[in-house]
Amino acid sequence: MQDFDTNFEKLGFWKDITEEDKIEVFGMDFEDGTYIIITDDAGKTPLDKTKGLILACYDSRDSFIWGSEFKNFAALEKVCQGKTECTGELLEALKNSSKGLK
Repeated sequence: MQDFDTNFEKLGFWKDITEEDKIEVFGMDFEDGTYIIITDDAGKTPLDKTKGLILACYDSRDSFIWGSEFKNFAALEKVCQGKTECTGELLEALKNSSKGLK
């Protein structure tokens, strides 16, 4: 899992443990106070970069805004490349470049 963690960290994501489920998730905070959390397609810690990823976006009050699904880590990485982490540009790209759960 350590190598997989490094892949997320290179894109600017942090890793933390959720209070409710005690699972590790990856996330990113954005300029406007929103943040995203990334899990696997079962809502658990992502362990395999060839499997699907779910992104859930929340506002500064922890209210769900939208969700997106990526086929695998490579698809997420492609969207992130060339964009500055934690910016509105990246947030909008993540929202619009995936199979939508909006």
